[in-house]
Amino acid sequence: MQPTYLPWVGYLDLIDRVDVFVFLDNVQFERRSWQQRNQLRGPDNLEWISVPVMKSGRLALRIEEVAIQVGLFPNQHLDLIARRYHRAAHFGSLWPGLATVIAAAGEHRSLNRLNQESIRYLCAAYGIERRIEVAASLRVSGSRSERLVGLCRNVGADIYLTPPGAVEYLREDFPAFVAADIRVMVQSYEHPVWAQLRQPFLPFASSIDLLFNEGPRALAILRSGRRSAVPLAEWSVAA
Repeated sequence: MQPTYLPWVGYLDLIDRVDVFVFLDNVQFERRSWQQRNQLRGPDNLEWISVPVMKSGRLALRIEEVAIQVGLFPNQHLDLIARRYHRAAHFGSLWPGLATVIAAAGEHRSLNRLNQESIRYLCAAYGIERRIEVAASLRVSGSRSERLVGLCRNVGADIYLTPPGAVEYLREDFPAFVAADIRVMVQSYEHPVWAQLRQPFLPFASSIDLLFNEGPRALAILRSGRRSAVPLAEWSVAA
């Protein structure tokens, strides 16, 4: 998966399900995507929180090449997250570590590093212990599914677990996985409910919402949304 900013619980569920998770950081960056933004539970609704990035004269940048535009960031994010969650039951014990990761981005200015380090922090805070690799370091070439097949082979995987959003293009490229004897399974996840600071419950906020509100119970709640993965060929029926 592309490294995203403070991802939702379904992203962490994907990591929690597998033996090896790979940050796909050497593919094209998409502006105004989850790669640079997410949502917090605000007083009335979900609020966007976005990392400003430098514009480039090049038509396309890979995620690993994107630089953060330092100005109001990171202080604005640190302040907003603290204001939204300071009353959450477990904010005081869990926020300092994540705040350190976000604050450091003001110096290194790498969106890729910020996202990867924050996700690693979230995994540790939730209690998710998995082997995590970085695609740019594995040096696997090819386009689209060729690259995914190559990454699977590199880490010794015989099953590839994909989120539902990638199903359509994986169907087109499915023969590449068949030829490599790699099964493709689709993540199935039903959003759980937890005790947010405000009602009604609003789904699809960043996973920090669950973590700050539920603390030690967060991982069990995250896992409660898990449903059995579905073979790619059967996904249309399941969906």
